[in-house]
Amino acid sequence: MNILLCTRTFDRKLTGGVANSLYHLALQYISEGNNVLVFAERQPCEPAEETIGGVRVFRHQRFFRFLVLRELPFYMYALRKNLRTIVEAEEIDMVVSRHLYYSWAVMAIRVRSAYLLASFFPLESIEFMRSDGTSAVKKIYLYLQSLAQGILERSVISQAVGLATLSSKRKSELIRLYGVPAHKVRVIPPGVDTVKFTPSKNRKPLMDYLKRECDRNLQENRVVIVSVCRQEWRKNLDGLIRGFASNEFLRKSAILVLVGEGSQSEHLYGLTQKLSLQNEVHLVGYQKNTVDWYNVGDIFVLPSFQEGFGQVFLEAMACGLPCVAYGRGKNVDMPTVEIVVDGVTGYVADLDVPNDLETGLSKIVEDAELRATMALAARERVLESYEWELTARSLMEHAEGN
Repeated sequence: MNILLCTRTFDRKLTGGVANSLYHLALQYISEGNNVLVFAERQPCEPAEETIGGVRVFRHQRFFRFLVLRELPFYMYALRKNLRTIVEAEEIDMVVSRHLYYSWAVMAIRVRSAYLLASFFPLESIEFMRSDGTSAVKKIYLYLQSLAQGILERSVISQAVGLATLSSKRKSELIRLYGVPAHKVRVIPPGVDTVKFTPSKNRKPLMDYLKRECDRNLQENRVVIVSVCRQEWRKNLDGLIRGFASNEFLRKSAILVLVGEGSQSEHLYGLTQKLSLQNEVHLVGYQKNTVDWYNVGDIFVLPSFQEGFGQVFLEAMACGLPCVAYGRGKNVDMPTVEIVVDGVTGYVADLDVPNDLETGLSKIVEDAELRATMALAARERVLESYEWELTARSLMEHAEGN
């Protein structure tokens, strides 16, 4: 079977959970004997065609730098034309889309498909309007963009024969926001490569990094808290660092390792200097082999307020790490409680309770026996519930009905 996977961006580093999950989904389909291609928008300095880790990638022209109401029809027309060309040229049998625009284009050319939703634009527009450090002009632009996308999303959802979401939380939101009948929505969570992501306590990468970049030694009795994510505003790494700085127990008992890069990297580095955390907080930048850095840690933390799913939870749990993250609170938009079992595989914090994230970290840092028990439970949960083979089969079955 010829399968096309669609998303807005797909770079060589596989930045972000969407690109990463689609890559592993592609590998699963390839291992089953299918021909798989990824179709995405071409970003500056990216080639039109390339192969990334055995997966063929085709990129279409980036039509507009900014996309608002008046430009959207032209963008969608060009996208549909490009998609039709590749579907016909490659004789595509099935399309899996992880982005609204591509889902609309797929429906327009009438090919068997599965639209996998992680979040919805009405929710994201609220996130845009409350973003710190965003200028009034940019907020207006983001609002208009979200409005246009929301209109398009409503059209796609209303016409779809069936829809798939990554979590039950997203399914409930889809039903509430758009009145979609429950029987039309199927929950299909992503998987994780449990062979690649497996426990192996090895702090050599961190030791080598500190020796090379910082000329400092790791105090071996410290518990290592690791976070792997893009360093963007919505990840709330600023709040994590400030919370760590204000918690005397954590400063004495643990170190924080931040893996990743992004628009907030420079700010975060300056913040660690300002708060005199050079010995406790380590920003190691982008790392290709993230599995090595999960295995550096004893605990995984993701301080985001909003995530479509949180692929990094599965990777960390597969490596035997208890997870600490927000999952409750008025402004929290994450399906954490479906992934992390509170008190069993980690700690689900409440944003409305002051310092609750630091409370959860402190409990697990303090109790070595609890950490070990949670580590085993985390790995076991992933093995039982999150396999790429199951995800691939479910998506194919879902597409059969569309």
